[in-house]
Order: sequence, then C-alpha cells, then structure tokens
Amino acid sequence: MGRTEIRTQTLSNGLTLVSEAIPEVRAVSFRLLIPSGLVTEPEELSGQTGVLENLSYRGAGSRNAHEISDTLDELGVQRGGGVDLESTSY
Repeated sequence: MGRTEIRTQTLSNGLTLVSEAIPEVRAVSFRLLIPSGLVTEPEELSGQTGVLENLSYRGAGSRNAHEISDTLDELGVQRGGGVDLESTSY
C-alpha cells in the first residue's frame, strides 16, 4: 500500500474530523468518539454512560431498532460501540 495522508479539520461547531484516504481500499469507515467515559461519571450515576450508549441503538425518530438495523444491514454496515475510561464510541 502507498503512503497515506491524515487530515484534521475542525468545523465551526467545534466538531473535529480526522480523515485518512487510502486509495487502494474501496470502503468507508468512521468512528464517533464522545469525550464521556467511565472516569467522567459521578459515583452516584455509575454506569450511565454505558446505558446511554446502549439506548442509542434502540431506535430514533419514526424508526424502531429493527428498522434501523435492517437498513444498516442492507447497506452492508458493520456497527459497534462501547464505553472506555475516557470516551464513548459509536
């Protein structure tokens, strides 16, 4: 594989995008990292980050979880997420 260039861009809303083009690969991948993890939770709300991450897969708008899952499957999307010490990823 050839050399790749990693680019960083910060949008006007503060969202930072990091991208890497790999011309030899015909695919797209992305990961959303939110700066909220296990170490940011107050003790009395321990586990809330994991619950919120899990709820995000339960449906949105007029689509339930099965409809969202079926649509992503039709597109060939592989998805996952999790909670780390300092971030939540999707």
